[in-house]
Amino acid sequence: NNFANGWVVSMPSVGSAFSSTEPLWVLGRLYHSKPAGKSRPLSLDQKPMKKKKKNKDHLDEFLADFHSRFWITYRRKFSNIGDSPYSSDTGWGCMIRTGQMIVAQALCQHLLGRDWRLGSTNVRDSDAVERKIISLFGDSFSEQCPLSIHQLLSLGRQVPGQWLGPAEVSHLLRKAVLKASHRHVIPQLANFKIYVAQDSTVFKGDVHDIMRGRSHD
Repeated sequence: NNFANGWVVSMPSVGSAFSSTEPLWVLGRLYHSKPAGKSRPLSLDQKPMKKKKKNKDHLDEFLADFHSRFWITYRRKFSNIGDSPYSSDTGWGCMIRTGQMIVAQALCQHLLGRDWRLGSTNVRDSDAVERKIISLFGDSFSEQCPLSIHQLLSLGRQVPGQWLGPAEVSHLLRKAVLKASHRHVIPQLANFKIYVAQDSTVFKGDVHDIMRGRSHD
């Protein structure tokens, strides 16, 4: 049962796991000490520092960012999904969990900002906001968990145990957010929208309409 921030991985020697000359990217944020083909180190800080210390600082910043991302994966022993015998999504719920992680991160950036880090006190009530975001995905039919696997599967024709593709999951998440915002039960979702591009094309007009409250359903 894994539902938390960060990742549980075995990294006995983190310092040797990354090349000091290769860029590290986390959701658009670059952690880099020396660009390829350049002899002069590139620092994210204004003040110059010794190379060894700078490399360590960049790695620490990367790890702090990495461990602040939400991790939602297979779970078991939750309440059965509808009338089905399924109380686990192991082996078939991977795309749903991936979609949930994407939305959780979007909510985190929307409510806490991109610079928020786990354990940070820079944002007021950040711990409470973090817990609220996690609770939205709790494996339950509760209206307090509108983005749960139970709620998502109830919005479509999909049945538990059936693998879903990325497009299907995207549309289910969009419907779930729209439904929750109409119920006015979850304030955090009041001004949050999901746009699903059709035929791999993003239409700016459609995005503007959705953000202005003009639905394209």
